[in-house]
Amino acid sequence: MVHLPLIIATAAALLVAGRSASAQPLPSAVPDALAGRLRADGIDQAMGFRMSKPVNCIAGSGRSDWAYHCVATLADSERRGRTAAIEIMISNGSYDFAAKDAQIKASVARLGGRWSLDYQPEMSLNGEGRKISIKASCHQSRGQTNSPAYCLVSAAPNVLIFSQVAPRQASSDRITTSQNGGSDSFEDMARAGSLASLGAIAVAKAQHEQADVRKRN
Repeated sequence: MVHLPLIIATAAALLVAGRSASAQPLPSAVPDALAGRLRADGIDQAMGFRMSKPVNCIAGSGRSDWAYHCVATLADSERRGRTAAIEIMISNGSYDFAAKDAQIKASVARLGGRWSLDYQPEMSLNGEGRKISIKASCHQSRGQTNSPAYCLVSAAPNVLIFSQVAPRQASSDRITTSQNGGSDSFEDMARAGSLASLGAIAVAKAQHEQADVRKRN
């Protein structure tokens, strides 16, 4: 098991001048309103990701803790246009991030690669006049066959984001941990983190728009 160093992934969104920034999480989202905004606005096409299909939000069943599962499929220009995916899960209540992440980590370990990599990037969004801190955890199996890279991101107390990108290289014969070149072993997970950050920006934008509507009313 290899635990990789932390980096900071900073995304600029919804910048508002004249107010000082402070570290705080996003508030809980209104499920129906957030799903509606995601359907209408989609995910920003940035950092080499291009939407392949519109965001599809499916309502959860009455027995589910999840109000909506919103899924988007994108083409990743840094992976020769291969498919990347992001799922934004909107809960009726809260969720256990550590438990969800442990499930993903265990699934990656069961793939049986020579190395199972774990990567916890520090993510923050600078916007809405504040710095928004976001918890993230990423995983990948590498070796004779490199798996896709997966990231789980806690965007809000009731919004969880899961992203998946294809590996740049089909296989690996070594692990490197420098942050200076394209051969770095954590680059796929960093890429999955970038995609997840686009989902977090979409959530933040939707909440910002909802707050503006409430102020006008």
